[in-house]
Amino acid sequence: MQRGDYPAYAYAVASSIRLSLSTCMLGRLGELRCPTLLVWGESDLVLPVSQAELALTKLPAGELKTIPGCGHAPQMECPGGFLEATRDFLSSD
Repeated sequence: MQRGDYPAYAYAVASSIRLSLSTCMLGRLGELRCPTLLVWGESDLVLPVSQAELALTKLPAGELKTIPGCGHAPQMECPGGFLEATRDFLSSD
């Protein structure tokens, strides 16, 4: 909170939360034509894995990787698992 860029960070977080609470993009996932990776924490209490599974059904080229023992932010909570999932996805055909 003492960093000079904290106000901008707090604003960005608040804006992101407002957007995610007011917008449902599930119906537009079918518009994505590129391969898409969903990385989800199996213990996510904010958005359960069932939400990822639903999103996956809407993606033309989607893949879901769940990370055991992770919650809502696997990129921070389980960076090793997140990196492994990302590397595997990016190196696949």
